[in-house]
Amino acid sequence: MQVMDFKKVCSVLFLNLLSQEDISQKFDVLPPNKKLLFQGIFHRRTFDSYLECKLEHSLPQILKELDMKFIRSLQGYLLLSCGDALGTGGSYYSFQDFLKERNNPEREQFLKQFANKINSENFLNIVEKLIKVYEQRQSVKQSFFNFWNRRSVIIKQKLLFCYKPFSSSGIHFSDKEFHQLIKKRLYETYRNPFTHKAQSNFPQPPSETAYSIDPSMGKAIKWLEFHRIDGKIFQFKVPLSIEEAEKILTMEGSYYFRLGNENFIPYPENLNSPNELVGISITFREGIPGEDEREYIHPGILEVLRMAIAEGCAELIGLKINWLNQINKIY
Repeated sequence: MQVMDFKKVCSVLFLNLLSQEDISQKFDVLPPNKKLLFQGIFHRRTFDSYLECKLEHSLPQILKELDMKFIRSLQGYLLLSCGDALGTGGSYYSFQDFLKERNNPEREQFLKQFANKINSENFLNIVEKLIKVYEQRQSVKQSFFNFWNRRSVIIKQKLLFCYKPFSSSGIHFSDKEFHQLIKKRLYETYRNPFTHKAQSNFPQPPSETAYSIDPSMGKAIKWLEFHRIDGKIFQFKVPLSIEEAEKILTMEGSYYFRLGNENFIPYPENLNSPNELVGISITFREGIPGEDEREYIHPGILEVLRMAIAEGCAELIGLKINWLNQINKIY
């Protein structure tokens, strides 16, 4: 098995928030299937980082021939498929495995009710129901949802806030909204069409204008700087969670914001609550033209997916990232 450079691994997977020594020790005692999974996630994230770096600077000629939306969708697919794999815990269980497994009480219990009753009229209906029995146990779809259902509240909020509009009445987080987002956007709109139909549906964040060959488009605003009176500067590239905003605002003082690219635009704001700080980080986005309607998405969506993958990788090796304790490293 390939020897891994843990300094590089930690940097690519955002695991530099944890002790490199702890990661190395935990990795050494992993079973072979989980080691291979960890390496596979690292390779996908490395390629994702390569694409991001090239988009920011200079694309190789072969990539310049590709549609930007395809590249963005490829990055999204690489990250979302990492979630598929992490959701299995390193043990993928195919439908064929489900059918051939000798000791499978779920399958046997299901089939007993149809003993001597299978015919040409009900065959397809029975097979369809059997597939659902398999999916409830483990499938690509179930692994995908397992991964996202296990994410921390902070990651769930960040992902939801990439899409959710800000209301002056405050920030409202709903598990139902999160599950709908995972199902309708990540799984049915982004991941599956890219995998099965070769469709590139992942929306391009506003920062894509920074890569436009049309000089009139200019450079896109890519981050939000939050300056505090004590001299601390927080650079927000992703939506804040409510808990993060509460912690950042624990120190009293006056604040101001700047929206940044190569030139800074002053943006003063008075804050009275964490909701207002979260709201500022959420509204930092623009409309993305779609086929039928304008879709609104935060430019930090891919970064949020990367944070989710980091959290999943830490769990794989028996560790946990406490995002609130890492605010100074993240922002």
